[in-house]
Amino acid sequence: MKKKISALTLIAGMLLLNLSCSQEDDTAQDVLDLEKLTGSTSKQWQMVKITPNDDQEHASCQVDHPRNLDNYHTFWADGRFEHDNGEVHEDKNCNQAGCCSDAVDLKGYWEVKPGTDTLIVTFDQRRDYSSEEFTSIPTIQTFWRVALTSLTDQRFVIQTTDPEDNITYTAEFINR
Repeated sequence: MKKKISALTLIAGMLLLNLSCSQEDDTAQDVLDLEKLTGSTSKQWQMVKITPNDDQEHASCQVDHPRNLDNYHTFWADGRFEHDNGEVHEDKNCNQAGCCSDAVDLKGYWEVKPGTDTLIVTFDQRRDYSSEEFTSIPTIQTFWRVALTSLTDQRFVIQTTDPEDNITYTAEFINR
């Protein structure tokens, strides 16, 4: 059965296509107090909204589905990043085409390019749940390359435009 791409995977795929996009802003670093993203050591964030969300038709693909509610993104002050997909990976009631799954944890690094609002997250390992072991990916891969449009102690928002269909996607995260 073919699985539908989850909202987070959709954003990640779009962002891989959007590698050449960088938005310059002279005041970006003044506005972006990056300690709000990481705290003094680390902070966990949960995606709570993605727009537009009309292409996520199946309930298992929605941000508020139980499969997604245990997913977290951790940003460390030293530049490390982790995308934790939690314990729920499948919707056991979903046995048709169009269902989403999220059986991959990612570990890597994050940075904001100096003088910009461009947040870049890369990963260098993934967890293979079929073998219960970590496997190395031979090269660093970009997970996100997005504009960090809003950042507070309790909320941040990212945005990117899919170059193929010119749709702008926005994702909102809250501090866990």
